[in-house]
This record gives sequence, C-alpha cells and structure tokens, in this order.
Amino acid sequence: MSAGSGNNDFMRLVYDIGEGLRQIQEKNSATISLARMSFDNKLGDLRVDLLAKDFSVLEKYKQALIDAGLTVDISSAVAGEQGVQARIKVIASSENRGQE
Repeated sequence: MSAGSGNNDFMRLVYDIGEGLRQIQEKNSATISLARMSFDNKLGDLRVDLLAKDFSVLEKYKQALIDAGLTVDISSAVAGEQGVQARIKVIASSENRGQE
C-alpha cells in the first residue's frame, strides 16, 4: 500500500464515520460523541473511541457503518453513568479501499 492510498483510506473512513454519525443523529435524535480516532496506515483500520447514549444507539451506528460498506468490530463497550463508552474498529471494504 502506498502512502497515497493510505491517505485515501483514512479520508474515506473519516468521511464514512461522519456520515453514519449524521444519519443516526438525524433519524433517531440519538446522541453519540466521538472522543478519539487512531488510524493504522499499515492495517488500513480506524479505531474510534466514542460515547453513545445506550447500547441500542451504538448498534444503530454500527449498522449504519455496515450499510455504508464498512467492516465494523465493537472492540469494547462499557455502560456507565454518562452512557456507553465504546471502541470500534472500522475497515473499508476491499472494493472501497484506495478509491478516490
């Protein structure tokens, strides 16, 4: 993978997770806030720490990302006083990788 395709993967993933967030908030008045993102250029995955209102909102967000053609893994999710703190790993599907 060249550095250029890694940058394209990063930008596409950031765009797609933002679109998924927008959709969930508009359709469901759901509350999700992103806390941190980390991109691994070698693996082509984006790890996102977020806070969701509850587990159902987290699952809706995951489904919105899957519907956008992404592979999504919830690495951890813990309920707390402020909602569900979660870490997800997002990977562009092979047909979307490296597209501009």
